[in-house]
Amino acid sequence: MMEQTYTGIDVAKDSFVAATKLAGKVTTSLHSNDRKGINSFLKSLSSHSWCIMEATGVYSLQLAIALYEKGIKVSVVNPLQIKRFAQTKLKRTKTDKVDAALIAEYGERMQPKLYEPPAPFMRKLQQQRMSLKLLVKSKRSFLNQLHALALIKPL
Repeated sequence: MMEQTYTGIDVAKDSFVAATKLAGKVTTSLHSNDRKGINSFLKSLSSHSWCIMEATGVYSLQLAIALYEKGIKVSVVNPLQIKRFAQTKLKRTKTDKVDAALIAEYGERMQPKLYEPPAPFMRKLQQQRMSLKLLVKSKRSFLNQLHALALIKPL
């Protein structure tokens, strides 16, 4: 039987770093956080992979769903849990590669629960909620500007 491999993924807006831990060795790779980058990453994984990533909202959602749909084990973890784990290891270096390797180690040691994506209608509701929040914020900003302009007296 093949050994379980743990891949920690540090996700950012435009890219993600994957660190795979196998037989005590860690290899890292950088991918673009878009359909093309995700597809090339999926091709590099074995069926014995377990991917662990921090919950970064919209940035990690597409990747988590793609992994889930491909049948790869995936866990999406609260960033605070990873931070606390790093503190116990006294890790102070902060690079994407180090973070990804730390996330892989967290997955191996803690065996976090597996991810199940929200139903499509729930994702749509979440997107609408975020859009509404942005609109309300923009409206408030606009009204504040109008109010400030109204206070300006002509010379």
